[in-house]
Amino acid sequence: MEIAKQATKDTDNDGKTDVWGFSGWAIDAVKHFTAANGGVTVDSQNAKEMLSDPRTIEAAEFVNRLYNVDKVVRVKTGNKTNWEETNTFKDGNVAMFPAAEWMLGDLTFDIGIVPFPNGPQGSSEQTYANTSASAKFIPKGVKDAAAVYQAYEETFDFPPTEEYPGQDYLESMYGNQEDIDMILQHIKGTGVITLDEAYPDYPTNTFVEDIIVNNQSVTATAEKYKQQAQASVDKLGK
Repeated sequence: MEIAKQATKDTDNDGKTDVWGFSGWAIDAVKHFTAANGGVTVDSQNAKEMLSDPRTIEAAEFVNRLYNVDKVVRVKTGNKTNWEETNTFKDGNVAMFPAAEWMLGDLTFDIGIVPFPNGPQGSSEQTYANTSASAKFIPKGVKDAAAVYQAYEETFDFPPTEEYPGQDYLESMYGNQEDIDMILQHIKGTGVITLDEAYPDYPTNTFVEDIIVNNQSVTATAEKYKQQAQASVDKLGK
């Protein structure tokens, strides 16, 4: 917040802010800051809604401060919960932004990589919400499933040509070794799988919209959607 405040300014003295501290998709921001605060928006392992969890509430209150209290976020489209805000950083006039690596290929300016800052209840072991992880499955009933798995495993069994896994890709994406070291040493493996989008009608989006767009109380909004969120988890569990 301190950096975001310092970065948000009117650089040409025309009375309008032209550089901002932060940009991004508000819904994603709440998920990331919740993860950095040691929480998740849904606990899929224990089949429990987590919008009302104190760690989620604390993170949502922080994101609300960014947008509506200290007003350090650039909202290019005019809609704080518009997914297209994930691309706002490409104009080069924001200090900090969350972005997937595949979005960085056409930048015309240099960047530096840092983990999300730990929240009061967070730790360096959990720094962001990973919503794009992929998984492989062998369907139940497949003949010789063990052989299928072995064949899949053997496609990765070849002598490495890189000093570390992913070296060629990372070096093609980042121009500074310091950024690669930051990713490998402090970010890799710290993404928390968040599965709220897997549950039908799980109200993460409306929860965030009520807070960030409609200026509703975070605690009251969490209480408002708590039952709907848990019902969504229970429904899929059945």
